[in-house]
Amino acid sequence: MQRLIRLAAFVCTIGIVAIAHGFIDPKFTPVHLVKESQTIFTGTLAADAQAGYRIAVSETLKGKPPSPVMSLARPKDDAAQEISDVLSSNGAKPVIVFTSEDGKTARLHVSGVWLQLTASEGGPWQIGLARQMSGVWAGGTDMLVRLCRYLLADPKASVPVSVGVSWMRDKAVLGTAEGTIAGMQALELGDDHRPHVFVASAKGDKIYRANKDDETFKDVTVETGLDSRSKQFCWMDLDGSGLPQLVTWDGSAIQVRQFRDGKFSIVDKGYPMPGGCLGLAPCAVGKGEPAILVTTSDLPLLLRRDRDGAWQATSLPGGDPVTGAAGVTCACITADFDNDGYVDVLQPRSKAGVLWRGGTDGFHPPQALPFSCTEGPARFCLGDFDGDGTLDVFVSGPDKNELWANDGKGGLLPVISSGGSLGYRCAPGASFCCAADLNHDGRMDLCVMYAKAEFSYHFSRGFRCFGEEGELRLVGPEGTPADVGQVAGCIWDFNGDGALDLAAAFANGQIVCYYNDAFNKPMLHVALKKGLAGPVTFSIWQGPNATQCLGTFTAGSIPVLAPLRQGSDCTIRYSLPGKAGIEKKIPWPAKAPATGVDVILD
Repeated sequence: MQRLIRLAAFVCTIGIVAIAHGFIDPKFTPVHLVKESQTIFTGTLAADAQAGYRIAVSETLKGKPPSPVMSLARPKDDAAQEISDVLSSNGAKPVIVFTSEDGKTARLHVSGVWLQLTASEGGPWQIGLARQMSGVWAGGTDMLVRLCRYLLADPKASVPVSVGVSWMRDKAVLGTAEGTIAGMQALELGDDHRPHVFVASAKGDKIYRANKDDETFKDVTVETGLDSRSKQFCWMDLDGSGLPQLVTWDGSAIQVRQFRDGKFSIVDKGYPMPGGCLGLAPCAVGKGEPAILVTTSDLPLLLRRDRDGAWQATSLPGGDPVTGAAGVTCACITADFDNDGYVDVLQPRSKAGVLWRGGTDGFHPPQALPFSCTEGPARFCLGDFDGDGTLDVFVSGPDKNELWANDGKGGLLPVISSGGSLGYRCAPGASFCCAADLNHDGRMDLCVMYAKAEFSYHFSRGFRCFGEEGELRLVGPEGTPADVGQVAGCIWDFNGDGALDLAAAFANGQIVCYYNDAFNKPMLHVALKKGLAGPVTFSIWQGPNATQCLGTFTAGSIPVLAPLRQGSDCTIRYSLPGKAGIEKKIPWPAKAPATGVDVILD
């Protein structure tokens, strides 16, 4: 019966998507546009003294362009100034043109804006706005070019028009955490690797064990001896045991607890830190030495243990970029951003960002990035939102959001204005955000929570273009209205049915798990080999000749559940210190376990 309820709910979700907000046209998508266009080509745009502008053809994607150079007249209608501003601001960036079957009209996408072109007898093409085309594609021009290549190369290619996910009727109420909730973490503990939910709170942390048989949770805080109080926390393997350890800051000291034989125990006396801690993150230094990265109001701090177990603290290198980027707004981000195998440290600040690149001998001097945040606390998450195999960054500050696209070398460019619904339907001031693929379509979505507003889920249409239909909502444990806020969340397959679920902490402290309506979806369960500290950046590829990236992730002491687009062979690409460009072929088994196919990165 529960499976029938799931199917009915999913059908209802698909049926109402077209009228949800009207920004996405479900009847005419890029799939239709590519199919119906006579020719598709890219080119460079420049001013033309005789006509107005000209497009020099660079690459033909489909058909044959009308001429090597396409002349465009100067715009003359009421939108002339708006069109001229768009054309003149494009610079050397590529544009893409779609011509109709009769060759009399065309659509031009330039600087993320759609323009309508109309042929004139013996003269240049006339230009007008094509605002209705934003319902077809509201992303960047560079991403539209990549999307067209994808659609032309794969006959099964698609562009989603709906969120494609809904919740089961029944949800699980885990309990209530008192005090200010600092965050949540889904992880596996115990010999049976059962899923748990850890909730960090200044008045006492909580941990709940999932019961797959009846889709409930048990509060095992007392049973496991967990007595920590966390204002900041992270999980990492500090001793090379292959087991995650809990690292906490309670306002006065940083302590480490291990979980063995069903119990938590304190590893040492801890590291005194009464002066303030803005964040804790797992970090590997040099050739892979494990360390804790501590964000302070000054330089980030690396905490490592020597052979005798004593703490050694060293600051990351200082320099002019740090001095000129005053105003730390959120915790440092540790990840391998340039895919060279070494962990980098990114620190968003109010006026600029600072990046410390990792190397064989540790961290290089800092370099400045145009990675700014607003004043005050900010939340961030990592995800490959454009499918290029590198990690991008979403940041939500008190008064603005930004999506920073990775250029593949660790450089970051602001692109939220051409990110679909992220640019016009995503409020700032998030209390929590994470990259997720709850609809299991192999495209990385964005989950955003607010302490005083509604939960928001922006589904990916592919290539950094998002939609938000407003139909995926959270309801509180006692029928609380959907506009009651949440302060933290985490994602895992808690009931073992082969689909990712969402656990959320409400502003009133109640913890609720929402079970995904999907089931038996193909996934990978990716972990690092014992003794490898991480975080390690890895990407998953499927499709013809493994050319389609399904997501890029960071693996540490906690495994990653990574959805696939289909249950078939795939390839994982990653790098380790001193060993870049590793490829691991994953053959798909005839009978894959619902909990995911196990993969060890070594």
